[in-house]
Order: sequence, then C-alpha cells, then structure tokens
Amino acid sequence: MTATSTAIAVPQLVRPWTRHAPQAAAVRQGNQSRDYGAVTGLARAVADRLAAAGVRAEDRVAVLADRSADLPAALLGIAASGAVCVPMDATHPPDRLGYVAADAQARLLLTDGTQPVPPVLAGLPVLRLDTLAPAPGEVGFDGHPYQLAYLLYTSGSTGRPKGVGVTHGALANCLSTTARAVGYAPGERWLAVTPLTFDIAMLELLLPLCAGGQVEIAGREQARSGPELARLLSVTIPRYLHATPLTWQMLFTAGWTGASGLVALIGGDRVPPALGGRLADRVARVHHLYGPTEATMYAVSDIVRPGPQPAALPIGTAIPGTRAVVLDSALRPVPHGTVGELCLGGVCLARGYLGRPALTAQRFVPDPDHPGERLYRTGDRARLLPDGRLELRGRDDDQVKIRGHRIELGEIENVMSEHPDVAVAAAVVVPAGADQRLVAYVQLHPAAPATALDTLRAYLRDKLPGPMRPTAIGALRTMPTTTTGKVDRSALARIRLP
Repeated sequence: MTATSTAIAVPQLVRPWTRHAPQAAAVRQGNQSRDYGAVTGLARAVADRLAAAGVRAEDRVAVLADRSADLPAALLGIAASGAVCVPMDATHPPDRLGYVAADAQARLLLTDGTQPVPPVLAGLPVLRLDTLAPAPGEVGFDGHPYQLAYLLYTSGSTGRPKGVGVTHGALANCLSTTARAVGYAPGERWLAVTPLTFDIAMLELLLPLCAGGQVEIAGREQARSGPELARLLSVTIPRYLHATPLTWQMLFTAGWTGASGLVALIGGDRVPPALGGRLADRVARVHHLYGPTEATMYAVSDIVRPGPQPAALPIGTAIPGTRAVVLDSALRPVPHGTVGELCLGGVCLARGYLGRPALTAQRFVPDPDHPGERLYRTGDRARLLPDGRLELRGRDDDQVKIRGHRIELGEIENVMSEHPDVAVAAAVVVPAGADQRLVAYVQLHPAAPATALDTLRAYLRDKLPGPMRPTAIGALRTMPTTTTGKVDRSALARIRLP
C-alpha cells in the first residue's frame, strides 16, 4: 500500500491506513501516543463539531494549539469538514493575531485548552480539543481539489501579513510526491520540529499519516535548542527530519555528529554549500528543497552528494506536478546558462492572496505555453545548468547597491560560512547617513579562538573584492531567528555596530 497522487485531499490518503491497521502507532509527543484509530476518531469528532457549529466549506477555522499528540488529528478533522485551517502562534504579537483573524474572517477558534485565549481573539467561538471524545466513523472529503485546505500568512511588503490560500489538490500532490521521492515506507518515523505557522509543518505532521508511518512531534523548546534536539534525535531515532539551515547548524554547534540512518531534508532559507556538504557526509541522504508558500511548501528538489560542493548549491529539478522555468521580464525563456526569473507552474500553485486581487494578478500570471494555466513569479533569480538542474542566483530584493556596485548578500554569506570558525553568517545593509553600509554578523563555533574575528577579516580580504567586504563584523552568542527557524535579518539590521 502506498500514498497515491490520485487522491484530492489528505483525508483520502489517511483513510486506507486507518482501515488497514487502526492500532498501528501514528503520533507521539513526549509520553503521549495515538494510534491510527484514535487519530481518526478525534478527527471525526472535530469535523462533526465544526458542522454542528455551522462551519461550512471554505469557512476559516483559526488554530491556536500547542505541539501535542492531538495536533495532526485537529488538522485532519478541519480538512474532512471542508473548512480552511488558519494556523496561529501564541508567541506572535496580539496585533498580528487580531489582524490574521479579521483578515481571514475566521468563523471559529480551535484550541487545545492548554492556555487562555488571547483577549484579541475573545470574540470568536471556541472549540477545545480537550473536551472532545473520539467519534465513530471514518474521515473523508467530499469537496473539490481546488477547494482551500489552509491559509498561511506570510510577511507582506506593506508591513501587513498576506494570506496565501493553498488548495487540497496542491497539498495532496506535495505529500504523495514527497513520500515517493524519499522512499517513505510504512512504519517509518518522521521527527516534526517546525512551527505550524511555517508551511513545511503540514509536510511533517501529515505525510507520515498519509503513508502509514509515525510522526514524532518535538516540543517547542526541544525544537529550538541544539542540545535538546540532539538528545531527542538520539532517543527517538527517526528516519526523517526536515529543518532549516540554521537548525541543522544549531545541531552541529551542539556537538551532534550525525546519524547514518537519517534522511535529512533541508530548505526554507539559503543553504550554504559548506553546510550542505557537511550534512551529506554525516547522514544517509540529503534532500535540498526549494519553494515558496505560493507553491505549496516546495516545488524543486535535489540530492546533495557527499564530498566537495560547488560555489552555489543547485536546487535541482521540479517535482512531479510542477513546472519550473527561467524567463525574462517579458516571460520569454532565456538561453541555457542565462540568469532570469524563476517561475513555477502546475498543480502546486496556491489559489492566490486572500482579498488581494491586484497582487494575485501581479504574481500569478497567465502561462504563455500552457493556455488556461498560470505561472507564479517567484522573484528569485536563477539559471539552468548544463545537466538540467536549477541554480539560484539571488533575488532582486537581495541585490543591493553599495557605492555603485551591485552586490549579492547570499554570496557574501556563503564565503563567510566557509571559514572554519564560523557556525552561522548573515549580511545586511543598514543606513549610513545618505548612503548604505554593508555589515555582517556571525555566530562562532564554541571552540573558536579569541582572534576569530581578526582571522575572518583577513580571510575575507583574500576571498572578496573590496565593495563586497563588510565594513564591520559583529559576533553574536546566538543568531536571532524568526518563529519559523530562519535568520531574522530584520532584527540584525536594528543592531548598531561601531
């Protein structure tokens, strides 16, 4: 029995496994565990209660729950009801929580009862998971593949988050495709470390259930601490772990030496080649994933081989159901090897931005080669390599101009990350009177000598031309991160170096 791409929604992928082995282990978090029968029973109860509350197809359900063993059942129940999941995070500022609830027009708030409802959400009806008893019956889905499955809010250029609407068909395709790509086998364990407000959490929490496996959910603090996560890996011995580059580096900094049976997935941010190579040398296999939320978690992937790495790590080729093309500003293909804008098409595409038709039309454009279909303009610059793989070449908004020179911040970060004393590196541009100033921040390895910054400056003088060398370098005990585990460059830009 395998996951199938013919299903149009997650409940249809999970149902065969519940029928096949209802007592098989499905979810574990700490000392809590759930088998397939228990997960389906709670999901059925969620779906029934939502229906009784008047929630209908594509009504929004805000989810504010801790990382418990019942979280996958909550997601499955929302999907089965036809409602749209709107992930929230209790650590986010109240203004953001209120804005997301209002913008999404949430009909109901689903919580696990472990924490009080924030005052800004007090006007919503509340459904508590801890008050529900498992209900008889299976979970299914009677909707259309183009129906929304979840609405994820990402940062917006206006300062207000924008809701990206992802469909059931796109989600089912990504889960099925990934299960086949990584060779997922029934019973295998996936360690989930990603916050629900980061779309890759859907992959971690739902793919194992769609393929007859188990999901092990790391607690919030375990997922954010290198030593704690390393200990959890040694105890649970998962077969799969997806993490951002910063989280993998956090593990190495904590002394983790790898795991020969682990399949590692890395994405969500720029992957320094040195880090990709180091990881490939210490695990069974490394999948490098690329893709924006607008393309349902990821759309392009590659295998990182052990050994020396190229100057820029290729992101690979489009996954099944997805198209990836490099185009010029008029949406015409560029010659092989020429840098252009990476555009994505196929079943992976989100429906668009909620309530923002102009922005949706600007980013989701008609596909000139496939009448009636669309392309998503990622804003990422890329080129096609001779072997058919794609290589990212930065972004238009990451390309800065310093004293008349165009500079790619990612190139600077890659060079800094290759220095033996540097664990994590980030470059930012900050105002300097009427001009701009290039500065960098590093998190050093624990064993780095006191002279590390001096040797790093000398190293950069040999590796980078003058305009690309940071005018100041600051050492941080811990690199600031966003709630999704990426380097928080906005926080770095607020730090002032001499």
